Amino acid sequence: MTIRKFSVTGLDGFLEQSSFKTALEFAKKLLGVVAVNGKLGPMLYKVGDFVNWSDGTEKHVGEIIIADFGGSLEMLGEQHSYDIRSVLNGKPTLVKHIPEAWIKQRLSTKLERQKGLEELRAKAAQFDDDASRTEFDPEDGLNMATPDGYYEFETYSGSRYQVAIHGKNRQLIRKNATAAMRQDGAAIEIIYMEIIPGRSGYLVLEPLGEGEVTTRLTSQVVRVWRIEIS
Repeated sequence: MTIRKFSVTGLDGFLEQSSFKTALEFAKKLLGVVAVNGKLGPMLYKVGDFVNWSDGTEKHVGEIIIADFGGSLEMLGEQHSYDIRSVLNGKPTLVKHIPEAWIKQRLSTKLERQKGLEELRAKAAQFDDDASRTEFDPEDGLNMATPDGYYEFETYSGSRYQVAIHGKNRQLIRKNATAAMRQDGAAIEIIYMEIIPGRSGYLVLEPLGEGEVTTRLTSQVVRVWRIEIS
């Protein structure tokens, strides 16, 4: 076997004829732009952060899935950019190439949400204490504006969903002895929810399989409780 050696000039000539040419040009452009643009500092956010962001017309909440140092092609070298998983008009959507300037606030990190999941698992048994529950039945049920606390809702099928809300961190545990679903009994992160008594519940959850999110439409919600847990 012959091992070919390339000078810098020879390598460029080789890449001219290969599929690596575009990638090389992109890398050279990115490094060059970043080097001369003094406005670019370190990225302010990282993958897994939950953030508030706005395009100037509407405000949204979402999780950063991809972070592009130096920005995507249309803003290359001007500012960093991010792909953010949000719920727009009730539908989970991956919004691509969001400029860093559009992000207004970090709401939580992935580590903070993991601690919330651990706390919910630790307190799950206290949900079964009837003395700690009061019926919670506002017209708008449980949603993204519901105050901090612990809640539980029951559906017509007999499922019970234990919900913990702490700021922008929301988690749930589903329990149903007769109709199993993926990750029953496990603490799962809530990305979006609309839970209204008398209607089917709508949940957008962290991915439980392939895909960016898991969506669930429950059977009719029978009642909602607020749980007093110390």
